[in-house]
Amino acid sequence: MCSSSSHIVATFTDPIASNSTVNNHLVVHKETGILYVGAVNKIYQLDPNLRLIAWNKTGPYKDSTECSGYLECPEKAQYQLTNNVNKALVVDYSRAKLIMCGSLYQGMCWILGLDNVSTTESEAVSEPIVANNESASTVAFIAPGPPTPPTSTVSESHVVSLIITDL
Repeated sequence: MCSSSSHIVATFTDPIASNSTVNNHLVVHKETGILYVGAVNKIYQLDPNLRLIAWNKTGPYKDSTECSGYLECPEKAQYQLTNNVNKALVVDYSRAKLIMCGSLYQGMCWILGLDNVSTTESEAVSEPIVANNESASTVAFIAPGPPTPPTSTVSESHVVSLIITDL
């Protein structure tokens, strides 16, 4: 009789974390085999053998329920240090980007490069999109846009669709 651990090929343990990290989402790049892991307050980029390539801190940061999004807050907003629970993680192959969404800032998404998630060159989606609390569910996917784009200057159309359900 084999023990269940004999089937484990590789494991990943965060070398920086002092306690266990909750990993929420995993996506594998279909061409490179690179793994992207969305966790509470972090995102990891791992090679196919689960060796750490890069990581980035996504929280905790000061946030307020009085804010309507990233840095859009009333003057007297009450802030508190808030965890960023990863809610969605999707590879956009047409733009070679990683879309990462979390509960922080009312459910903001960030667009990162696929080469290195630790770079500070990220772009915030202009408005909150995903569920902004720990327990609500979010489903994310990328689908082709309409077959005939509305203008002739657009050669390819893609739509990021996010469906939010509260369970």
